[in-house]
Amino acid sequence: MLKLITSRATFMVVILAAFAIAAIACGSDSEPAAEPTATPQPTATTPPPTATPTEAPHDHSSHEHGPVESEGISVDLEVTVDEMSGANVRIIPTGFEFAPESVNMDHVDGEGHAHIYVDGVKIGRVYSPWYHLGGLEPGEHEIVVTLNANTHADYTSGGAPVIASQTITIPEPGEGHMHGHSHMDGGTEAPLGMSVDVRAEADAASGANVFITYSGFTVTPENVNGDHVPGEGHMHVYVGGEKIGRVYGDAIHLGKLPEGEHEIRVTLNANDHSDYMIDGKVVEATTTVHVTKGGDSADKQEGSGDAMDHGHSHG
Repeated sequence: MLKLITSRATFMVVILAAFAIAAIACGSDSEPAAEPTATPQPTATTPPPTATPTEAPHDHSSHEHGPVESEGISVDLEVTVDEMSGANVRIIPTGFEFAPESVNMDHVDGEGHAHIYVDGVKIGRVYSPWYHLGGLEPGEHEIVVTLNANTHADYTSGGAPVIASQTITIPEPGEGHMHGHSHMDGGTEAPLGMSVDVRAEADAASGANVFITYSGFTVTPENVNGDHVPGEGHMHVYVGGEKIGRVYGDAIHLGKLPEGEHEIRVTLNANDHSDYMIDGKVVEATTTVHVTKGGDSADKQEGSGDAMDHGHSHG
């Protein structure tokens, strides 16, 4: 995997520009998820993205508007090109805990979620330290992550935005993406005791929040595309039978779902993306959620590009 580090000088200019914008911003804290927004691209001449609302409003009378100061919070970022599609993002916070179950609720210092941007366009919320960005076109891309409170307000520390940025280059097909990887087409026998459960709740701002519990299974995003290790892997998520992408944590936000009923299915998958199976049946769980604040269509939450994952999309 490739790993490129952003220029330190450019990164400092980005932070200072972000602070200048954040200091005067006081808009709504509801934010888009899993869908592009017209957010300025973070460059030396254009301020980095802020939480610009485009979702339907929700009751946020107790939510804070504008930045939230919290001493001791910081964030670092590691982005590596994925052998199958896109990139894998690792968010490394200090003084901060991911709390997807508290999203849209009152502010609790030091907890919340992250917002992720690609080339100035907001992709959505991130509820865990690892995230897969699929479907990135070949070429250079700047990945920006901010830490955000439960209310979606941007965190600041010492008056500076809590933000990290890294630039990566996605190779042309055949230059680095190993589409012929040794993925197993027939599934992988699950270790004894492996199981998964899923529940979903309509999000107050848009779409749905999906929560996953499992046993006999360890999420290992650092080993994705690697050799099979029994009990290791990640999850795949489907909406209405269509694969949305990979999941590297216990929760995910599906933002751009139209209003109405949606079937959500989660499978447990090995490092090589094959489905874990017991007695010939995929280890999976299904639930239904009624979305009350919807987007335009059930677009892939990350532009997943995971058709290249030999996705076994059973539906």
